[in-house]
Amino acid sequence: MTDTKHLAAPVAAAPLATGMRTLATAALAVVAVGSVVNALFAVLTPGGDPHNGYSYGDASGHRDRFYAVFAYGGPLYALFCVGLAFAVLVLVRERGAALARIGSVLLIASGALVSSGFGAIGVLYGYATDSAALPTASGHSFVAYINDHTDLYTNILAPSALAQIAGSVLVCIALFRARTVPRPLAALFIVGMLLSFALSSGVAGLIAAIPSAVATVLIAWYARARTTA
Repeated sequence: MTDTKHLAAPVAAAPLATGMRTLATAALAVVAVGSVVNALFAVLTPGGDPHNGYSYGDASGHRDRFYAVFAYGGPLYALFCVGLAFAVLVLVRERGAALARIGSVLLIASGALVSSGFGAIGVLYGYATDSAALPTASGHSFVAYINDHTDLYTNILAPSALAQIAGSVLVCIALFRARTVPRPLAALFIVGMLLSFALSSGVAGLIAAIPSAVATVLIAWYARARTTA
């Protein structure tokens, strides 16, 4: 009977380990795809930063792409945040665990808010620049009104930015304390995240997003490697 009990533990643990590996692999996939899309956001949208609004010509010039980037990019960013949060929680289980949990919750909240705000932008400008819905002159006037009253969606995006910054800082500290990834990687993560806020449009925004993209993918990769150890 004693031998049977000792043998049962590894057998019972096997499905759990397999499940963790599967989740870690999924997290790595969504973080990798999300990182690429986040980096490309600066060049896929006119102006990059949605807080300044968009002109009628910008939104209507590539209307389908404009809508797709915001309507589908938002949910993808939310999945990216969930994947990154999962990776961090896999890596930080003891020292810094409390900070990792709080930071992960903030990152997930940021993703949810971005998804909501981006969806609103896609639908709002999508209808405003649709000549079948509004004559061009009326569409121009409506877009001008939107740009003068961006608070309807920036009230969602501003808290998401604060949650992302606070969550990223806490995650960085947690990774430093846990030492489950090289410390330069944790530093690259936070520097890249702040840099992507400072430069968010055009080629400069694309280049600025690269350090954060590399850091997040590597963090997710280390998390998956830990589940297979």
